[in-house]
Amino acid sequence: MKLKTLALIAAGAMFSTSALAQTEYNLLIENTANLSYTSGTDPRNAVSNKVEFRVDRKVIFNLTGSNTDRTVEPGETASSTYTLTNSSNAPIGYTLTQPANANVTYIIDDDGTSGISAGDTRVTSSVNPTIATPIALDTADGSTTSQTIYVEIVTATAAVDGATTDYTLTATAVEPTTDNIGTPGTAIVPTLATAAWTPSVVQTVVDNSASDSNNQGILRTGTGTYTVSAAIIALTKSVKVLEDPISGVAGPTVFPKAIPGAKVEYTLTVKNTGHAPATVELTDLLSENFDKANTVSSVLVGDAAPASTPTLVANTATSGFDELLTIPAVTVVAFDAAYQSANPSHTEASTVVTFEVVLK
Repeated sequence: MKLKTLALIAAGAMFSTSALAQTEYNLLIENTANLSYTSGTDPRNAVSNKVEFRVDRKVIFNLTGSNTDRTVEPGETASSTYTLTNSSNAPIGYTLTQPANANVTYIIDDDGTSGISAGDTRVTSSVNPTIATPIALDTADGSTTSQTIYVEIVTATAAVDGATTDYTLTATAVEPTTDNIGTPGTAIVPTLATAAWTPSVVQTVVDNSASDSNNQGILRTGTGTYTVSAAIIALTKSVKVLEDPISGVAGPTVFPKAIPGAKVEYTLTVKNTGHAPATVELTDLLSENFDKANTVSSVLVGDAAPASTPTLVANTATSGFDELLTIPAVTVVAFDAAYQSANPSHTEASTVVTFEVVLK
């Protein structure tokens, strides 16, 4: 690290400071010693000596936040909240790096209202107003000031299960537009610990106590991952003959055939390999060759009857089939940690729907 070019401050400049606040940087501290003495009976002239120094700049710049890793649904807009704090004895500015993803926005809550609102400053992957003008965290009286920053993620409605969006919110402490030591908008440069202290020069000491190298000095970083939790639905269908009027009921050695009067069973299996539940509505086109009077002799969802009775409705969309069997909506559970724990041998969550029809 190179030594910062230190600014010489005019001896007459003075800065006020609050009695309760920390001593403000650049304040001129003066101390005068007065001496008079007598030699024998002869009083001698008083002697005085004054020394003075400038208070150096202490930079303490922090970014705190929570809720950085989250699960979101397709189409959901979610946010994480961070607080950027200046506990220095001087005003500083800061800039933000732009998010890498187009669906991530950094929102600076600076319009005077709490929470995200239309008047806040927004930093996107294409627009970063904080680069052009550093935003001030002004502590003119040496007190602490802070700024709320939101990280907003907009998840696409078509986002698939397991898709992730990462963000890295990086704030850099820079020289403010006014009351600066270096060039406005440039990164604050600490004075090397090996540099000699000079009473008339304001030097800069930066807090490097954090254990994480990405969160030391003038650099503060917050990271997070948003993971999509969505359903992944697949449908399979199978058919078998349960019995026919000649062969009888299916058994170990009896294999009924699909002849008129045969009872046929259809099985629909809905699998959910995603990590969110889904409500599924099923319809099944029934051939005109089935006997409508005996169409639905049993319908099971898993091992239970559905909440409402399946219905037949006229089919006008497809020629060759004259009925639609509408099966009540069923919820297919999520293949999540709870499901996996309860069903360790399963590779997906599934719901089975069966119904019987009679061939004309």
